Amino acid sequence: MEVERHKVNCKELGGNSSDRIIAIGENCGMEVVWRMEVDEAIRRINEGTLSLYTEANGIETEIIVGVREGKEFLKTWPDETDLNNIAKIGFCLDVML
Repeated sequence: MEVERHKVNCKELGGNSSDRIIAIGENCGMEVVWRMEVDEAIRRINEGTLSLYTEANGIETEIIVGVREGKEFLKTWPDETDLNNIAKIGFCLDVML
């Protein structure tokens, strides 16, 4: 089984709560490289067909699936910095909406 690997450097908020992340992706300058709904990313990570990471100060950090109150969500592997946390990354370009 082939595993796709993508860098995540942007998020899209929406849904019932304005701070809920509904999609992730990668911006490169003014170009959208890729975008994916969070539910699809969770499903594919759980299936083992997708690997995602963030990067801060040249250090890659894996994005994993967490569970809180029975609901799955994306988070970064715990480490010594919060600069690479999904909550800290920027927003996706408007053209992704």
